[in-house]
Amino acid sequence: MAALIEGRGLVKRYGGVQALAGVDISLRAGETTGLVGESGSGKSTLARVLLGLEGPDSGSLSFDGRPYDGLGAKGRAEFRRRVQIVFQDSAGALDPRMSVGLSVEEGLANLGLPRAERERRSREAFDEVGLPASRRDDYPHQFSGGQRHRIAIARAIVMRPDYLVLDECTASLDALVQSQIVGLLTNLGERLGLGYLFVSHDLNLIAQVSRRIAVMRSGRIVEEDEAERVIRSPRSNYAMELFDSMDCRP
Repeated sequence: MAALIEGRGLVKRYGGVQALAGVDISLRAGETTGLVGESGSGKSTLARVLLGLEGPDSGSLSFDGRPYDGLGAKGRAEFRRRVQIVFQDSAGALDPRMSVGLSVEEGLANLGLPRAERERRSREAFDEVGLPASRRDDYPHQFSGGQRHRIAIARAIVMRPDYLVLDECTASLDALVQSQIVGLLTNLGERLGLGYLFVSHDLNLIAQVSRRIAVMRSGRIVEEDEAERVIRSPRSNYAMELFDSMDCRP
């Protein structure tokens, strides 16, 4: 399967600190990849670079077989529609002065869709994430943390993307709500054909949801393969220590 997003030799520095040190990674449509590693390993930096939110200092990024730097305005607009992100801080991602319905429709408005179409698609998105469309006029503070995560997911899937980047998106939730959100994402992935990049330090979560796993350490991917192989018989000592510490092997 061809890569939807591909990074080759990605390097990113912040001052004198090298956050990415020559990363190679391929993300395929319809496939879930788990990106794991300790805090400070470069996971979130890599996610931002793969999303085009930050440019690498060197290396190349491609989207659907085309160099990202050569996409042009139309190609980058297509990239932003087809690749969406759900952040850990769902409350911070929603404007407290805007109804959640308008927040979900905001991306569609930027595409120039007429109001009736925006409303129809936002109602569908609310239904997809298990929230009543009748609450579209409510504001973020009127929802629980788990419900705000559902709204953030609705805001992403309303764009009809091919791929979602989930940056520690369940880290702030209790175990029950986290399980519900993971179940929702799994169901959406199957029904809508979505691919996911799960960025997390929670190895049990990564083991549960991922088809492939990439393990990061000090700005490098030290291991990447099918999830079952990485979990059962990691080749790198670092990956072995990580999975042993969490006892997440089947």
